[in-house]
Amino acid sequence: MNETLVFNQITLITDGCSNQGYSPIEAARQAYEKGIIINVIGITDGGQIGKQGTLEIEGIAKAGGGLSQIVPVERVKKTVQFVTRQAMNKTITQVVNAQLVQILGENDLVEISPNQRLKVANMMDEMAEHSHLKVLLLIDQSASMLKKMEKVQEAIVDFQLSLLSRAGESSISIVIFPGNPDLLDIKIPWTKDIKKVDTILHQMVPQGNTPTGSAILKSIDLFYQSKHKQGLLDEYVV
Repeated sequence: MNETLVFNQITLITDGCSNQGYSPIEAARQAYEKGIIINVIGITDGGQIGKQGTLEIEGIAKAGGGLSQIVPVERVKKTVQFVTRQAMNKTITQVVNAQLVQILGENDLVEISPNQRLKVANMMDEMAEHSHLKVLLLIDQSASMLKKMEKVQEAIVDFQLSLLSRAGESSISIVIFPGNPDLLDIKIPWTKDIKKVDTILHQMVPQGNTPTGSAILKSIDLFYQSKHKQGLLDEYVV
């Protein structure tokens, strides 16, 4: 077996609905068409995001081929790494199932023998651990995020530690919106030096509206400005 998997993900962290600019669901659809998965973490602080916010968060993740979670602010710390890992596993499962259809004529892991299923499961774990992972954390710093930002910063540190523990190559970029004076404020450009994320923890100041869709579109461009390989699946041979 020879495989080189590259996972491109945007993980959006927000506490509500977009209220300015382009449709975030359409922006997420465009990202997915270009090989970038969109995950969304909606955070609450003693209340609820509401029906409109919930529908938007779920809609962005669905259009972006990713996952969504709505959690209290106290649970954000563990949710970022959980969603990232689960999104990788979802894509790997899709890739492996597609290979099984071509090779074995089977369309689901439950259709193969227990021995084969164990081998496939082990292979999937190896693919997740050794794949190349590129994650852009897109953080909403609109005015309503003021009381939640400390927990978001803790989540960034926790996510940093999870990336450092991976066997595969990891790259991270941290971007906040709305920026001042631009739409995006790139706090950390693409880097493999994960420890650099500590330098942003005192630089996030909530302000302004929530132009989520426009921020996603601009974030797509950042993947193409990177020197790293693009695409969910660069090469996969069983």
